[in-house]
Amino acid sequence: MAFKPVQTRIQKLFGGQAILREAVSKMGPVVTDNGNFLLDWKFDTTKQYYWPDVNVQLSQIPGKICFLI
Repeated sequence: MAFKPVQTRIQKLFGGQAILREAVSKMGPVVTDNGNFLLDWKFDTTKQYYWPDVNVQLSQIPGKICFLI
């Protein structure tokens, strides 16, 4: 399960919290059709980000499938 290292890496790189998305209608995390988990990143709103750099850094994290900014 790669979500834990990905979660830790996002939080170390950018701060804020990367939270495993929990399901509403069942117990446990949301699981995609392909068996992957979803992380929601709640970034630090007091910090300024250069989003093109964030995009590059996120794309280089091993274990993540895709991300949306």
